Amino acid sequence: GRHKLMVLVEEAKGLSRSLDVSVTISNDHIKKSTQTIRKTNEPKWNRLLLLNDVNAKSGALVELIATETTQSSVIAELLIDFQNTPTDRPISKWFTMQTNGESIAIKLRILYSTSAETKKAPNPTDCFAYEQHLPVMKTGDLIAFSGIGLLPALSMMFSDAPISGVGMLVHVPNKWTKVPELFIVEFSRNTEQYMDALTGDKQPGLRLFRFVERLYQCNASSIFWCPLKTALKPDAEKKLVQFVLDRHKDQKSDATSTLNSPIIDWTIQEFGDMIGGANNSHFMDLLAPAFVRETLWHAGILPARYQNTEPRSSMDVVRYDCFCRPTPLRLSGQAGKALLNNSAPNSPAPGSSPSSPRSRRANGSSTRSITTPDFKISKMQRYEKLGKKQNV
Repeated sequence: GRHKLMVLVEEAKGLSRSLDVSVTISNDHIKKSTQTIRKTNEPKWNRLLLLNDVNAKSGALVELIATETTQSSVIAELLIDFQNTPTDRPISKWFTMQTNGESIAIKLRILYSTSAETKKAPNPTDCFAYEQHLPVMKTGDLIAFSGIGLLPALSMMFSDAPISGVGMLVHVPNKWTKVPELFIVEFSRNTEQYMDALTGDKQPGLRLFRFVERLYQCNASSIFWCPLKTALKPDAEKKLVQFVLDRHKDQKSDATSTLNSPIIDWTIQEFGDMIGGANNSHFMDLLAPAFVRETLWHAGILPARYQNTEPRSSMDVVRYDCFCRPTPLRLSGQAGKALLNNSAPNSPAPGSSPSSPRSRRANGSSTRSITTPDFKISKMQRYEKLGKKQNV
């Protein structure tokens, strides 16, 4: 699949005098630029640049360009080395640039993705750790994804967090047996066209998937479980399930019209000239945080502090104080390898058995248990700065 580089160019400091300045990022034949900020020594762009199909061997050159009268010149440079850049999760920090005697720093938020937009086959390196939790998973628990692809990348860039999407667990009767089963409900573009468990529909929208199947299907580098701290009372659970089923049944109406997503507004603002005529249906995944909030409200369990506040991103919902700390259910890619290499016995999730968790790879072989991450963004080991190493 194509490699993508997303860079949110935020601001720079250390310029010795006021100038008209812009930033250009290039990789081989690809070049993207910010707008020019005029007459300042502390420029702030807050502009997102997207480079598709980048050459991983070349890295990306970041240039700070100053314009005086009719002439433009590069006054500072920085080389992003892809070989030492974590993939599919955002990195945000100040970088020191190479200059002619000045001390100029630039603040960037970087996300480099080497993963395909759609999942074509199971990843043999995927590690699963869910079986010991299944008996205690309950309606209202949250499932969080570190998704792969352009839209998940936009979500993680916007929130500066490694979570791109959320879904909610519900126990509802099987369509055929009428026996309650564990499903996950989520707003989804459903790009892989997986079948809805109740309707058989493969279209985008509010979808119900069988939970365990979804763990294997989902095109994500990591999947986490965030259990409710307190199990729903029967009346609240009944209200939540009924609301989900009503919204799921009402697919033909504009069920998304009441949901707000700051990420969608931000995406259209950044890429409006590329999108053209886009609406909520094109960004279905990004409506999930607002839907989770609405579902909790209808069940009467939305914490008071969030009653009048819309979630800006999926990470905002993960941080709701009604949910426990995330527990990993599936890990893959560099993030999964790092967690596995540094793993230790995990403390039992609320309500689960204290016995050591059973983890397994996609091929069925056992692995060591997995630690619960704290979602602090990992630092890059090093950066290349035009031939000179820079620690990060």
